[in-house]
Amino acid sequence: MIVFRACCLLIVSGVVFGPGTAFGQSAGETDSTRAKSGSQFLIPLGSIALPGLGQYLHHVPLLGAGLTGTAVLGVGITQIGDVGGVFSGSLPREWRDQFSFEGAHLWFTAGGLSAWDAFHRAMPALQAEGRYGFLTTTDDVGDLLTAPFDVRFLGRWTTWVNMALTTLVAGIVVTQREDGVDHYPYRGHDAVFTGAVSYNAGVGEEALFRGWLLPLFHQTTGERFWIANGLQAGLFAAGHIEQAGAFAIAISGWALYQGWLTRRNDWSIRESIFHHFWYDVAAVTATFIADEQPVARLTFPTIRF
Repeated sequence: MIVFRACCLLIVSGVVFGPGTAFGQSAGETDSTRAKSGSQFLIPLGSIALPGLGQYLHHVPLLGAGLTGTAVLGVGITQIGDVGGVFSGSLPREWRDQFSFEGAHLWFTAGGLSAWDAFHRAMPALQAEGRYGFLTTTDDVGDLLTAPFDVRFLGRWTTWVNMALTTLVAGIVVTQREDGVDHYPYRGHDAVFTGAVSYNAGVGEEALFRGWLLPLFHQTTGERFWIANGLQAGLFAAGHIEQAGAFAIAISGWALYQGWLTRRNDWSIRESIFHHFWYDVAAVTATFIADEQPVARLTFPTIRF
């Protein structure tokens, strides 16, 4: 996991700081009409590690405090059980471990939202300098948080394409359930965990990959969308290899679709958040239904005569 994150950082840094890229301003500038140094990359990146940082730098302390507090709460919740599942790629079944898992997820979501918001708050200054002219949406954090429950997206054919893929993936997972084998019962806390993990992944990951990295790559690659979309989809799939295994290839294609959809929606990620949330609800539920209980076996030492 550490190696993967380091590789991602190198890839993103190579694109952002590559030849011909105009990035930020020199330190010490105080002209409010110009973008802060690191507005495109360093401030959002720092906001992932320290949620709220970008908001403090952009003089929005209340929002910053809310994101920081959410992250601190998440870190505290991780102490309830074993958080190892976050790094192993497995979904926990004990309620204490599910709490810990979602505590870490909560911190990640706060960081993703903080990075997204910090990046977009710099847009007026960056656009005044002639960059990111393609970004015309005015979504705020509240718009992202409510997107999973916006039923208006059900009236779009693009949503039903996503629903078809969701049904296919969930069906494949459920068909792997074997008869005559003990399975974990699906309990109430599993349903709560499914909703929580889907919500945090839908909001946090879309904010990070399609809300920040995709437009960042699009700008720094000379607005070559197919390159930018491929980069974010590749990173997104790589981050899900441990959880998805062979499905990582399908996830890469799904991420490409969500990237295309983001541009189609004038770079708003609300519909992508809606898709992501409901895809995860179906996929996690199907995974739990097909989850087999480990079989206890007694092994006796070999006795030699």
